[in-house]
This record gives sequence, structure tokens and C-alpha cells, in this order.
Amino acid sequence: MKSASATGSMKYTKIPYLDLLRFTAISCVILLHIISGITDTIPEQMTIQQSGIYHSLKSFCTVGVPIFFMISGTLFLSPEKELPIKVLLQKYLRKIVLALVLFGTFFAIMELVIVHKKFSVTFLWQGFLNMLCGNSWAHMWYLFALIGLYLFLPLLKIFTAHASKQVYLYLLILLFIIGSLLPTLENAWQIEFGFMMPVTGVCLFYYMCGYYIHTYAPKTDSYKKISIATLIVLALFLIYNCVIAGNYYWSYESPVIIAMSIIIYYLASFSQHDFSICSQLRDYYFGMYLVHTVFLNLAYKWFHITPLLFGGYILLPVFFLGVFGLSLLAAWIMKNIPILGKYVV
Repeated sequence: MKSASATGSMKYTKIPYLDLLRFTAISCVILLHIISGITDTIPEQMTIQQSGIYHSLKSFCTVGVPIFFMISGTLFLSPEKELPIKVLLQKYLRKIVLALVLFGTFFAIMELVIVHKKFSVTFLWQGFLNMLCGNSWAHMWYLFALIGLYLFLPLLKIFTAHASKQVYLYLLILLFIIGSLLPTLENAWQIEFGFMMPVTGVCLFYYMCGYYIHTYAPKTDSYKKISIATLIVLALFLIYNCVIAGNYYWSYESPVIIAMSIIIYYLASFSQHDFSICSQLRDYYFGMYLVHTVFLNLAYKWFHITPLLFGGYILLPVFFLGVFGLSLLAAWIMKNIPILGKYVV
């Protein structure tokens, strides 16, 4: 197994810049879902100008979940972090499974109540089945992805403990081609490549990328300047496509989103400051992720209140601050409920 000096890694007990990234990621996720609740369900209610601006913001905020994946990879893939399979299954995996079952079923039941404007006992079983089939609220897909990554984590840790930098980079390139480049080309050219791909999805790429950036990425001023310039170019490219060209499709598999996510993560890794406010919220981010859509669904589907009122811009920051604050309060309450706080959130 490599030593910390061999990999150039720092102690994993506390990595200050990760708290800033967590805060950035949860903020992006909340704003993304505020906006996607409009762009994906009531696009006809937006003006052309609103559509361009909203889709631009949505594109930028898509980096939130990739950053969460990279944070997890940075922490869990370190050879310095001992993680016996028993601990992995009984602590980490159990937490995600319980959160998925409890919250995913509850959200599926809420959706049935909202759609049918009534409650029925049959919704309990139907909600559970919907959760199992992935038909709960959309943001719960992240938990399914985490479960898959956790199941493979013991094997991934063996790889990071013994793989050289060159082999690690080879794997990232391969995952990028399989999880991003090929799906992007298939979507752009409306074709389907004939050969079989052994794995799919870009989540594993982000997960492996976080540890690689933290361990191997060179921290020099020249790379930092190049990264900042590249990020600005990518941001302008997204704005042009959303506002001028009307190209609104920017998924987690998009090479542009991947590049932006990696650059933001890389730039944050330069910081050694202790972000006290962000670190104080560290224990509540997962709970905030789980419950923030409750307030959005109630506002949009039950009370029919959206940020499009009053021109579509004034209420957007109000919605963000409101949902962020209510989600934080709900997460704090859940964290202080003994069983829920200990085993689920």
C-alpha cells in the first residue's frame, strides 16, 4: 500500500476546502431544482429572455451533484481511510438504504396525494413500489447511485491503493470515453455504436476523479491561471448556447459540465482556509438534500407559486434563500431526533 508521502496526499481526517465545496454543491442543487421545476414542467410560461437566463443558471448549477460525488471519492478512496466491509455495510450503506426507503417512499406517497388530491391507504404500498422502481421524486436517483458506488467501494479502494498515477489516469480516460464522450456523440449524431460497453454512467468517473485531483493534480499558479481562463471560456460558451443558440440540454454526461465540475473542484483544492460557517453546516447537508424538494413541490404543485411571478427574477433569490433556510431547519430537526439523526440523516 502506498504511503501518504508516496501519493503526495494530505491527512484525510479534515480537508478544509471540502467544506466550501459541500456548501457550493448543496447551493447548486437547490437552485438547480428551483429552476428545473420551471424549465421542465412549465416552459411555456417563460419568455424567451427568461428561458435563456434560467437555462444558463440551470447549466451552471448542474455541477452540484458531480461535486458531491468527487467529495465522496476524495474521502472514501484514500488508502489512509480504513473501511472494513462490515463497517461499510452496517454504517454507510445502511444509512443510504434507510434514507432511500423512508424518504423515497414518503415522497412517492406525497406525489400520489398531490396528483389525486386525496389520500388513500393503497398509496402506502403503491408509494413503496414506486420508490423501488425509481419513481419517487427525481433527486432520489443520487441515493441509488451512491448505493451502487458503496457496493463497489472495497474493490475501488484496492485499485487506488496499488495503482500508479499513469494507470489511474488511464482509467479516468476510459471512464470518460465510456460515460461521457460516446453518449454525447450518440445523442448529437442520433446513432448507436455497435460495440458493447462493459459499464455505463458517469458517476464512477466523478467518484474516481475526486481522489485523483486531490492526490495527483499539480498545484501551481500556472495551472490555476489556465483553469480560471478555461472556466470563463466554458461559462461564456454555456451562456451563448442557452441565450443565443437555444441549446438547453446540458446533462451530467456533457463534456462541458464535466470540465466545469473538475475545474471548480481543482480550484477549490488550492484553498487551505478553514471555512467555519461551511464546516458548521457539514452535518446537515445530506438532510438538506433529502428534504429541499418538499418545499419546492408544495410551492409549485400545491400552492402554484413559482419564481415567475413579478417578472421571474425578483422571487428567484427569495425562493433560494427560503428553500435553503427551511431545508436547513428541517435537517437540524431531523438530526436532533435520536433514531433518525443516528441512523438516517
